[in-house]
Amino acid sequence: MHSKLLLPLVLLGLFLGCQGPGMSGPSMVSDSVSGQEEFQENGMEAEGKGDSAKAVLERAFLFVSGDDCAPLAEMTAFRGMGNTDEDYKRACDYSKPDERVTVDKICAQIKVLLHNAMATTFEEYSEEEQKEGFWHVWRVRFDYLDGSSSHSTFGLIESMGALLLGDID
Repeated sequence: MHSKLLLPLVLLGLFLGCQGPGMSGPSMVSDSVSGQEEFQENGMEAEGKGDSAKAVLERAFLFVSGDDCAPLAEMTAFRGMGNTDEDYKRACDYSKPDERVTVDKICAQIKVLLHNAMATTFEEYSEEEQKEGFWHVWRVRFDYLDGSSSHSTFGLIESMGALLLGDID
């Protein structure tokens, strides 16, 4: 029942979100223009900062809301047992059972966050260098139909010219 209701709500949210910054209404993902305005208000340089990472997350949200986890593999960083040279250096391969498990877990985490969400707001962007590489981090707020909200932090790592989803907190 809930999954039958979720798809029309997602489509409605996407339609309302595409109306532009002058229109109001809930949206599943915030649009690029309003995201840039938020950065400018905070005194940060908006041009290019976090836009690529935000686009990857928006795509991931669309795949997951459509119940399609397989395309998420090409956007998910491979994480082995923590002792290989491949960790965080390439995307997952959905045809490999152990890597499919990683993708499906991330997909499930995002599904939980999107369940009954009527709006998603990209609130804060940061960058940090860690031992695995250079991370792009977005703090995202999910507003739900019951009036509650939650926050999650998404970490995307640079790998071979792409940004790959590597962590959700």
